[in-house]
Amino acid sequence: MADSPPASRGQPAWLELPGHRTHVLAGDCHIGRMAENEIVNADSRSSRRNTVVRPEGGHYVLVDLGSTNGTYLNDRRIFKPTRLQDRDVIGVGSERYVFRQPEAEGPTTDPGEAWKNRTAVAVGLVDCWLLGILVPPDAEAATKAWGENVTTTAVRHGAGVRRLPDGGVMVHWRADRVAAETVAVALRELALQPLPGRVGMAVHHGRVRVAPGTQPAEEILLGPDVTLTHRLAAAAAQLGERWVLTEAAVRGLNSLPEARPLGEQVVAEVSGPVPLFGWRHG
Repeated sequence: MADSPPASRGQPAWLELPGHRTHVLAGDCHIGRMAENEIVNADSRSSRRNTVVRPEGGHYVLVDLGSTNGTYLNDRRIFKPTRLQDRDVIGVGSERYVFRQPEAEGPTTDPGEAWKNRTAVAVGLVDCWLLGILVPPDAEAATKAWGENVTTTAVRHGAGVRRLPDGGVMVHWRADRVAAETVAVALRELALQPLPGRVGMAVHHGRVRVAPGTQPAEEILLGPDVTLTHRLAAAAAQLGERWVLTEAAVRGLNSLPEARPLGEQVVAEVSGPVPLFGWRHG
C-alpha cells in the first residue's frame, strides 16, 4: 500500500464503526474487502478497494474508487469527491460508518495531542478478551495469507487488531461491548481454519489500558496481561500445543468444554508458573 498523505491539520476526526468500535483518521482510510484496507468490509457487495476517506486541508472528503455497487453518503450515492461533515453516514455494502469531526469548543491544540487527551479520558482501563497470535516474520506467503484471514474473521466478530513488529498479532474484544458468547463463536470459527506450522495462539482475559500509539490512527494495549498473552503465543509451540488458554479465559468462556488442563507451566520472561489449558476444536 502506498504511504498515506499527512493527516489533516484540522480538528481530530474518526469513524464510528459497527459494534461500537472506533477508527481514528490520520491520512487516507481505505474501505473494502481486501485485508490491506484500513477498514475491512467483508460484505460481498463491497469491492476489493471500494472507498477512501481522504484529508484535504482542515477537512475530509469521501471518494468512491470506481466500485461496482457504489459509495453512499447519507443514503445517496456519490459520483465525485464529496466533503464530509460531522455525523455524516457513509454506506459501503450493508455497513454504515459515522464520520465524526466535532468543532472545537475552545482554543485549538495540536490534533495529535487533542486526540491523545480524548482517548485517555474516553477509554481508560477496560476488561478485554485477548488473542495473541505469533506469525514468524519469515513465514511463507500462505501462512501470512492465513494470518490476514484470521484478522478479517476477528474484526467481523467485533474485535480490534494490532500487528506487532515481531510478526505477531494482538486481537482484543472489549468485554463491555462484546459478549463472551460472541468471543467463543469467533474462536471456534478461527479454530476451524487449518493452523500453519510455527504459529502459536493464546487466549487470555484481563484488564488492560488502551492508549494511542505514536500516530493518531494507532491504538496500543498496555499492561502485564497483554505481555502475558504475547509470551504465551510464542510459547505455545514449545508446549506442543497450537492453542493455549489461561485459567481466566477458560473460566470466562465456559462454552469451550474441549479445553484440557496442562498444569502450571513456566513461560519465558513471565515470573512464576502459569496454569494453562490446551484446546483443539474441529
